[in-house]
Order: sequence, then structure tokens, then C-alpha cells
Amino acid sequence: MSMNFERVGLDKSLVQWIETTTAAQVTGAQKQGRGRPAWFIDTQSASGLKRLYLRGDRGIEKGINRHYPLSREAKLIIALGRHGIPVPGTYGYNVEHRTLLQDFVDGGVHFHHIADEEERNRTGDDFMRVLARLHKLTPSDLALPPDEFWVPSTATEHALHDLELWERTHFETIEEPEPFMRFAQRWLKTHVPDHVLGTVIVQGDTGPGQFIYRDGKVAAIVDWEYAHWGCPMEDLAEIRQRALLHPFGDMVARFRVYEQESGIPLDFDLIRYYTVRGLVNTPLALIGPELTHPKSHADIAERLAWNAMYLRVTAESLAEAIGIDLSEETVALPPVDAGNRLSRLYDVVRDDLLDEHLPRIEGAYEQHRMRSTIYLFEHLRQLSRIGEFLDNQELDDMATLLGYRPSSISEGNFKLDQLVQQVGPDHDAVLIRYFYRNSRRQELALGEAALSQGDMGKTASLQPLRV
Repeated sequence: MSMNFERVGLDKSLVQWIETTTAAQVTGAQKQGRGRPAWFIDTQSASGLKRLYLRGDRGIEKGINRHYPLSREAKLIIALGRHGIPVPGTYGYNVEHRTLLQDFVDGGVHFHHIADEEERNRTGDDFMRVLARLHKLTPSDLALPPDEFWVPSTATEHALHDLELWERTHFETIEEPEPFMRFAQRWLKTHVPDHVLGTVIVQGDTGPGQFIYRDGKVAAIVDWEYAHWGCPMEDLAEIRQRALLHPFGDMVARFRVYEQESGIPLDFDLIRYYTVRGLVNTPLALIGPELTHPKSHADIAERLAWNAMYLRVTAESLAEAIGIDLSEETVALPPVDAGNRLSRLYDVVRDDLLDEHLPRIEGAYEQHRMRSTIYLFEHLRQLSRIGEFLDNQELDDMATLLGYRPSSISEGNFKLDQLVQQVGPDHDAVLIRYFYRNSRRQELALGEAALSQGDMGKTASLQPLRV
């Protein structure tokens, strides 16, 4: 009996293209349980059975991804494969369906799940050596289209290469100001480094969780959508933020392996700057198109959790960069959290979804979607319990900066946005402390929904750079 491929979201003409491209018959397909459209494809030919991986474009109309389509990424992956960088074998890109067909690479993804410490260290060090090899490639080596892979020349161009695109994604879609984003952009532009350590192809979102490993070695590096020409320290900073959810061991020890293999000396000031630069991209992309106008069938709870965590960690990275301590910045909770009538109704719905419906769902993607719905319910339940308390605390906190207590959070955001644009660097420390407390309140409002981020969840913080 033939499979109904449309049931898993595959158009019949796309299946035919896969069969023509691979000279094999498609015998099965399973939608991957994750945010972006992706499928595991089973094929059979005279050579035997083979599993492939089909990736879909996130959507050219969707925020920052308008500027980083899958077609662009496909060109880079093919070029990297020619130079021996471990990437999945690529069969082709389908323009009509905006999909990329690749080999399925067997192995692990969750680096911190490797039980044996020696194997974990071998794998992590191997990744740093592969990254060093990647950074030895030049623009002439890869010969990428210059209109899609622009080559910066100055330190400023390296630092701010696409910041305007992320800003536009944010500011074109928000309905009221987000003062923290205004502050972060100003800080990045006024603290641009005066030097760069070369021009390399940086993955842009590299590190643990972005490579497949097997037997102590990197089998393939995946997800190159934000890759660009930039400063090599940018990729090291990206590893720091990837390690928030995928712990990567002793960070400085990992970086020393890269330093030895690449011959590029570590510059910790540059790493700290690019840590801020990389972290701020996530809330810039989420606050506007993702969360201001949330869509059905999206992982809203996960995005809320990412946004809150990345706002907090951005504040922590800014504090690290200017040398202030946030350890005494605390946020209070109500003395008793007994819930209320409304929150107890949320409890009933949450328990029904968790205990009755989820266990009966078989497909990985469908299970993922139900868990996402349950996490969103957790957030609504938490808001019903402590939302008013946190809002009052927020208004009191705003009053210390503005000199008066706003009548609403919305009014306070407008006034704080004006304040950020008026004051100078002498206000940086007090503003960073406030933005840290603000982000902690957002995390507390998520409750158990913060765990939708994965293993680390709401406890994740940057590993200090002890040099």
C-alpha cells in the first residue's frame, strides 16, 4: 500500500522530484518534531535502502529569514563540502518547494548527553579543530556570490555587518517600544572594536547542538543559514551562547584548542563584544514578528522562553563587558503561591492534556506540538497566579528610573525608550541592572514553560571567561 505523503506535508510533485534526483523510490517519510519544516525520507534503489533528510525553508516572508533563505545556505554547504568541511552530502535544492535534499547523517546531537568524559572531550576538541579548518578558508577559496556573501573590510563592517537587518526586523513589527533593544543597539554601535583578527566564514550560530557527532568525532556540521564573512572571534562568542542550552565543558580550554590549531590568538575583549552582538539577535527577531503577532501552529511557549532567557543573558553579557556585578539584583515573588480559581481551571486543562491526550499521540511531530501547547498553558496558568504582582513590581522599578510611577507597563515602556535615547554612557550600569531585573520577571512569568527551552531551561547563564 502506497503512503499518503500529503498527510505528512509533502506535495506529490516534491516526492517525484526526490525520486528523479536520487534515482530511487521514496518508500516512507516522517516529519521531524521541531520548529522548522523537515522530514526524514526513506528510499529504495538497486543499491539498497537509504535514508535522506529534506529541509524546508523557514519562509522568506518571516522576519530575518527573508534575508537568509535556504537557497543561500545551500550554495555555501555545497562549497564547504568541496573543501573537506564535514557537512551533509547534498543532492540539490528545489526552487519551487524551497527545500534542500541531503544525506541523513547518523549520530548524536546533544553533546552534553555523551556519558563518557573522555569521549566528550575528544568530540568537543575535534569540533574546535574543524572550526579552525573552516576559518582558514578565504573568499577566493569558496567563491560565493558576493551579493549574498558580502566581504567586510573594516573592523566596524565586521562588527555591524547585518545589524541593520536585525534592527529592521524588530522595529518594523513591534507595536510599542522595547527599551532594552534600543539600549543594546546603542551600546553595540558606541563600543565597536577598533580591530579585527582576520576575515573568515563564520557559521553565525555555531557550537554544541549544531553538529552531529559519532565515535568521538564530528560527523557533520549543520544549520548554516546565518553564515557570513566576519571576525573569527564571533564564532567563539556564538559557542558561548549555544552552550547556554548545550553545555560544552571548559570554554577557555576549548578555545585554546582552537587557538593552537588555527594560529589565531584569542582576544577575550572581542569575544565579550561579539557575545553581546550575537545574543541580542534572538530577542530582536522574536519580540517583533514572532511574539507581537503570534501565529497558530508555532511554538509560542518555546519562543517566549527563548526571548526571556536571551534578554536576561544579554543583560548579563553587557554587565560582563563593562565590569559590573548583578549578583545582588533580585526579583521577589508573592509570599504565598496558592493559586486562584482561574489558575485551578488552568490546572485541570493542563493535566488533561498531559495525562490523557499526550500519551495517546504517536507521531513525533504531533507529540512536539502537544507539548508546545501544554507549555503555553503553563505560561497562562502562571500569569493568572502572579502576573498582577509582577506588573506592580515592574511599575515600581520603572518609577526609580523615570521619577514617577507610570499608569501602565505600556506607558512606562514608551517613557523608558525616550530615556534611553536621551541619556549617556554614565547611565549604562543602572539601565543594565534594570533590564536584568525586567528579564527575570519575564522568566518568572513563564513558570514551568521556561523548561520548553530544553535541558538547561531557565537556569542557563554564560560560562565566565576565566583567563
